[in-house]
Amino acid sequence: MGRHGEVQGEIIHPQTWPEDLNYAGKRVIVIGSGATAATLIPAIAADCAHVTLLQRSPTYFIAARNANALADTLRELDIKEEWIHEIVRRKILYDQAAFTRRSFSERRP
Repeated sequence: MGRHGEVQGEIIHPQTWPEDLNYAGKRVIVIGSGATAATLIPAIAADCAHVTLLQRSPTYFIAARNANALADTLRELDIKEEWIHEIVRRKILYDQAAFTRRSFSERRP
């Protein structure tokens, strides 16, 4: 950083990433979360001197395979796909809300 905290260097938006961008050996700040944090940082980290993620609020990831046991079970029961979609969607929303509630009730001071 320069004097008074201003950032020096190029400002690049991930959606307009230049093919020839050279970040090797550079100190990089990534502003964002979600897909930006999950995909961009692992892709560039090994080549950069240092990578800092700056985000307004933390993003939570649950490492799991891209499958849904409830959907698989409902398919085995020959439930209509439209119903499966709605049931699984509601279960995912319920689980996310429970996770969020726990993040507040169980946080450390």
